[in-house]
Amino acid sequence: MPSRTLPTIHTAARVLSPLVRPSRSPRRSTPSTLRAVAAATIAAVLLSLSAVDGTAAIAAPVGVQPVTPATPGAVVGWGDNGYGQTSVPAGLTGVTAIAAGVLHSLALKADGTVVSWGDNRCPQTDVPAGLSGVIAIAAGTYHSLALKTDGTVVAWGYNVLGNTDVPAGLTGVTAIAAGNSHSLAIGQLAPTFTADAPSSSVEAGASFST
Repeated sequence: MPSRTLPTIHTAARVLSPLVRPSRSPRRSTPSTLRAVAAATIAAVLLSLSAVDGTAAIAAPVGVQPVTPATPGAVVGWGDNGYGQTSVPAGLTGVTAIAAGVLHSLALKADGTVVSWGDNRCPQTDVPAGLSGVIAIAAGTYHSLALKTDGTVVAWGYNVLGNTDVPAGLTGVTAIAAGNSHSLAIGQLAPTFTADAPSSSVEAGASFST
């Protein structure tokens, strides 16, 4: 196949190349826009032909810049990097959401998993093993939160003030937020029962903090 395809590529180049060369006669000059279109057409034809039979791709004509597709879901970090908080892990792609703490960073991937990097002294970047089905994330100063598809919340990191102590029975959560040493969620608490008091519950849509 390569021996038969290469002449075809060369033929296409000979036929289309005159379109990109400016004419010597002012009356027959091709407008710059048409030359650019013709050049792009040549590049597309040559690359298409080479892709069919596996032959090496041929460089685009002079004046045509090859376009490199952007990596979907890539993360870019900048600024203070004293604890590696802007050093995005190599190969991290497919990210749909991000969050930044003081010295750590979080990324939510399309597959529902979470990636974290940066300072881990608290340890705010130790994503719980097996954590999946995540649809939202939040980063506090030294702690992290994840909201799962089942409406529950997972928290990890600094907890001296109880900021990762998710209230028992908290369900139906639709949004989360993390502050300096506290956390918030919009959801509902399951009814609680005690020996000395009747059951109590909180209406759906109420907010809770830890």
